[in-house]
Amino acid sequence: MEMDSTMLGRRKMFGVASAAALATAATVATASGASANPGNPVATGGHVVDTAVDDRAGIKALDHGTTTVVYLTEPGREGTFVWRDGDYSAHVAADPREGVYIASSSTPSSTGAWVRVHGDRLNIRWFGAAGDGVADDSPAVQGAFDLVKLLVGEGVFTGLVVYVPTGLYRMMSRAVLDFDNRPVDGVPGINLVGDGPVASYLVADESNADGLIQLSSNFNAEVWQVSSLSLLSALPADAATNNGIALEVSSALSPGEPGFGSHRRRSVRIENLYIGGYAEGLRDLAFDGNFEKGIYLANKWWPYVTDVYINGDGTRNVFNNLFGAQQPDPGDIPENPLNYELTGRSHAIHFKDCYSPIVTESYINGFYRFGIKIEGHDESVAPNDFEDFRVADCFIVGVDVGCEVWHSDEQEVRGLYEPGGAITTCHINAHTYGVRLRFHREVIVSNVYFYTPRGRGLANYSGNPSALFLDGADDITVVGCQFLEPGFYFDDDNATCGIRTAGRVTANVVACTFTHGGIGIRTDGVPEGCVTVSSSQFVGANPEEVWAPFTPSVDNAGILAEAYVERKGGIVAGAQHVVRSSATGAGSPVRSILRSTRPDFAETTNAVLGDWQVQGPNSTGSEVTASVIRTRMLDNAAGAERSGVDVFALVGGDQPERVGAFTATAEDAQTSLLLGIQVDGSLRVQRVQVGEPDTAGTGYRSLRVPN
Repeated sequence: MEMDSTMLGRRKMFGVASAAALATAATVATASGASANPGNPVATGGHVVDTAVDDRAGIKALDHGTTTVVYLTEPGREGTFVWRDGDYSAHVAADPREGVYIASSSTPSSTGAWVRVHGDRLNIRWFGAAGDGVADDSPAVQGAFDLVKLLVGEGVFTGLVVYVPTGLYRMMSRAVLDFDNRPVDGVPGINLVGDGPVASYLVADESNADGLIQLSSNFNAEVWQVSSLSLLSALPADAATNNGIALEVSSALSPGEPGFGSHRRRSVRIENLYIGGYAEGLRDLAFDGNFEKGIYLANKWWPYVTDVYINGDGTRNVFNNLFGAQQPDPGDIPENPLNYELTGRSHAIHFKDCYSPIVTESYINGFYRFGIKIEGHDESVAPNDFEDFRVADCFIVGVDVGCEVWHSDEQEVRGLYEPGGAITTCHINAHTYGVRLRFHREVIVSNVYFYTPRGRGLANYSGNPSALFLDGADDITVVGCQFLEPGFYFDDDNATCGIRTAGRVTANVVACTFTHGGIGIRTDGVPEGCVTVSSSQFVGANPEEVWAPFTPSVDNAGILAEAYVERKGGIVAGAQHVVRSSATGAGSPVRSILRSTRPDFAETTNAVLGDWQVQGPNSTGSEVTASVIRTRMLDNAAGAERSGVDVFALVGGDQPERVGAFTATAEDAQTSLLLGIQVDGSLRVQRVQVGEPDTAGTGYRSLRVPN
């Protein structure tokens, strides 16, 4: 019967020829017995084919007393069937689509049935899947899942493969495999696999609001593997509805409950998938899809996602399609360019209460609220419901929030028992937050290059759009990251931020480069936290005056925590590296002059090794050197080295004077230190000079303080 296809309305479905070839009824192998226990598979040994039939009706009509092995040539269902004695009533009932078990017309299934020789692999075409892009193939996929549930529930199989051969399989409803009958013992491995994402396609029909695949269980000891498929949405990106969840893998057993994590392997492995849409006649190209979620994993132990491409970009997404990676200025953004709240596209990849999730080598593109979200903050679940995570070697662009890790609703992050995580070697270009760490601790963000968000003008989050948002996060290390253009600055509350903090935050930022326009690091947290910045570069890439000066290093109270330091190589005496804090070219508060590699060092005595100079503005705004700390090598004889430290400060002029000398001895009448004393009721800084010999008695010098 020809079926009406809603998929043929807005987007014309393309046909895919069947890859299955008609087989002959030749001898398969040597003969073997055909009787066995009903639960055991016919998986080993060969069979001499007695006859061949064109369809299943022909098998049902056979006299199994004279014919015990038959070859079915029905297109898509080809294969060898063997008559098996025993009670197969449950198997026949669980397989109404006759993919593996076929009842005889003359014999009740309680005494025997025809059983396909299949090993541990079930082909969805055996259950009637057409793969032509027109017929509804969701009943066939569901039929395969139902039989897997029965076979695994019997405890006979510890592993089964559901195979999706080359074809385009239209799904008007979601196929669900729910293990609510699995025995406690044994760890079944279920593999849903195709011929590759450019060969095996599951397409959610426009009328399908539930999604494509749901794999769930009452325990959490299964090993699910999904690979080499395309999961496609028939809805355009600007549709008012979505196609639900493309792939869900979940468990009723929550972290912390007995049995969670009782594995010898990962509980989930997902790889080599494409999740997106399709277009007329161009099935092998990437197009936007409209799923609520691409991948949803809940209550899974050590799940692993790799080599996944999720595309949610839309033709009306002006940020990417009109402006490309270089996002527009806020004034250039059209009103309501693409309101994703209407279509409900929330997550490309969503981990909920999963222990130690991992995402590697994946590409996420398009208008999802979250690219990757890792969370575990339900009130009913213990705050240590997930430990550790890894996001590595990923490309995340066009989403609202690139990667969000939300551990708990508790403000006191120091009470978390199982923290940890890493985000490394990624390219992230999001619109509101590149990475948001909320109430998590001990996370390393390394070697990530961020394009600074510009925001969408949507009231989804309060505050400035930020490449890295540390929201109540503790013990965070940020190392080797680049915060790139574009950015903007109008005022402190209307600007993009490289790094922004809120709540109690402790973080160490090392060897990062801030070359975007906007605020480099903004701290809005409580005073007890601290953000330390070292060996980082703040450079204005654009001389426009709207670029804000950067704050190179502050704690959450706005106090300088650590100076910027960067060594510059070379042997030239006085070589220096000046850090620019804004596009105006003004020097940073701290500069380092390093002279540790002088070519004449071996012959030089009292050599100056290096200066630390701190600058500040005077009343006219001119930068002056406010203080200097200088290190000298007094004696460089090997084994008898002595060094000295001199301190210089302003004492009534624009040139610092030496106010302290340590290890070294000041010459007669030279200043050796300054004292802060009360004179006439006010605090003054007075010179203290060394007196002449014996002015304080024989063998002593006096210290003189001028009036």
